[in-house]
Amino acid sequence: MTAAITTDFLVLRKTGYGDTSLIVAGITPAHGQVHLMLKGARRLGKRSFPTLDLFRLVRVTYRESKGEIHTPRDVSPLADFGALARHPRLYQATGELSRFVLTNVRPGVEHPLVFQATRVVLARFAE
Repeated sequence: MTAAITTDFLVLRKTGYGDTSLIVAGITPAHGQVHLMLKGARRLGKRSFPTLDLFRLVRVTYRESKGEIHTPRDVSPLADFGALARHPRLYQATGELSRFVLTNVRPGVEHPLVFQATRVVLARFAE
């Protein structure tokens, strides 16, 4: 059994999977691009609020699976850059940046400077 990995995770894309699940893609400083499966995440109610949502920085704990999609065990919010959605041009630019980063950051490869630069851009855009 693999050891649990705890890392900061910047959510850059979310994709519906099935009727109730989501796959979120993002980057980490030490593990590059990571994909996480959130089972039942599309079922929102009075008591459920998505911690892993687009343009959020979280600390996540997960175990690596055999494939490329992992299941998070614990998620703690660190920062929410969702305020940039109120500015359509910045939101569009952030989407382009996210596509660029996810295209160029490979899984399993350290990218601390890309992670930090992306986090800083999102923070400034959200101001």
